[in-house]
Amino acid sequence: LGQLIDRTAGPFLEELDYDREAANQRRFAASVATCDLIADTVVVPEVIASSREVLVQDWLPGQKLTEPGAAREQGDRVVKVLINAYMVQLLETGFLHGDPHPGNFVLMPSGQIGILDYGLMQEISGDKRVAFIEYLMHVQADMYDACLDDLVRLEFLPASLADDTEAREVVVPSLASTLRILFEESDIRLQQTKLQKRRAELADEGRLEQLRAELQAVAEKYGSFRLPAYATLIIRALATLEGLGMRTSRRFSIGENTFPYIARRLLTDDSERIRNALRTYLYRGRARISAKRVDELASAFGRFTNLMRGSREERAEFGAPRAY
Repeated sequence: LGQLIDRTAGPFLEELDYDREAANQRRFAASVATCDLIADTVVVPEVIASSREVLVQDWLPGQKLTEPGAAREQGDRVVKVLINAYMVQLLETGFLHGDPHPGNFVLMPSGQIGILDYGLMQEISGDKRVAFIEYLMHVQADMYDACLDDLVRLEFLPASLADDTEAREVVVPSLASTLRILFEESDIRLQQTKLQKRRAELADEGRLEQLRAELQAVAEKYGSFRLPAYATLIIRALATLEGLGMRTSRRFSIGENTFPYIARRLLTDDSERIRNALRTYLYRGRARISAKRVDELASAFGRFTNLMRGSREERAEFGAPRAY
């Protein structure tokens, strides 16, 4: 409990400092202005003046997503635009708006989306931005041994664990069975059902207690799975966006709707690590390329372009209130 309080108290107090929020807002506006992928989609209100206790900024015309009728006809498209805009923040600019609830989004007459409230922000280093993409590609290719190295790089697992062959032999199979369930099914209730079923199967096979003892020994030696401080706001933001998506469709999948940005990044980033991630996606650890995956990649790239690079007039048709 003490660690949890220490982790949350700092950001909570920082959120009350409007000078700090104004600095965040100006920095975020600059990152948006210099990123062609979202510069014409996202609007950040200009800071007029600030003190520790007062923040004055531009008024954005339009409707908040909490208002009745906002984006009523094209809510699904609005959510998809938002999710891909957040993927750009998370994996491209590295400066993430950490409080994406519906009251902080304004659907403007231009078709653009205004973002409010910059008290909670998260910076993500370049190395970790690439590591997230590598992790996702290794998961979909069932390369779970590599996933463990990714989780070490992302600080979810202690670095010393990666060099222990015996510990890896214990952790990787458990990691594999859990990740398969989490990534094959987006509905959290079905995930819980499948995890409970897997637990029952291990108990029936007489392996549950042995596995528990082995994992406990690894945890005592290296420490258990942990949530790094930088990841707290990332998970919160993605969970909130998934909640917005679930309001438009019960079958909404956060993985499916974040893939258009991933596809665009895989096809346009020439760095060595992203090139390797692209090969992982296309070959899945096999000798031959998957033609189906080539089609999926091209299709997803096209969806990202249509969502994020269309004209303002086209975007204004997906539910923005008209100018008075």
